[in-house]
Amino acid sequence: MSSNSQWDSYIEGGVLIDVRTPEEWDEEHIEEAILIPNYELKNEISNYVPNLETPINAHCEHGIRSANAKALLLKLGYKKVANLGSYGAAKRAYNEYKNRK
Repeated sequence: MSSNSQWDSYIEGGVLIDVRTPEEWDEEHIEEAILIPNYELKNEISNYVPNLETPINAHCEHGIRSANAKALLLKLGYKKVANLGSYGAAKRAYNEYKNRK
């Protein structure tokens, strides 16, 4: 991403984690994202992202749960974690990243 992009928090090459509920996911989601609801994150993240060095981009509906997810992931030892905020912001960030490839 360019340095002036408002989506600079996106970590290139990172895994995209959606911490919303399954119901929110069913309404709309980014196809490449992995659904791990915030309430399952602590127990499930290592099944999807076993390497603590793998960059993680988290998002939710409004940015609050993804902020909590970022704090938890850092506490669990993940080194590179970005909070993309809301679903809309994450979708724009991911599309911007894809269009640059």
